[in-house]
Amino acid sequence: MQQGTEATAASYSRITTAEFTCINGRQAWANWRTIPQSLSGRLPTDRPSRVMDLCCGIGDSIQVVAWWLPPGSTIIA
Repeated sequence: MQQGTEATAASYSRITTAEFTCINGRQAWANWRTIPQSLSGRLPTDRPSRVMDLCCGIGDSIQVVAWWLPPGSTIIA
């Protein structure tokens, strides 16, 4: 049996995008409530920002960040 990181990578590689979306549904819902709270007052709102999202998955959380950022911002996900 595989151990640790290898087992996790093997498991995730077998999940389809549709399956991951179903599994991650609760997190996507929570993102719209927690991310704006977390970013409020921490990012400039008067000028574009550069943001990097490591381990962005299918992009649910970065969609919320993109909505929150000022126009002209750059996102790397």
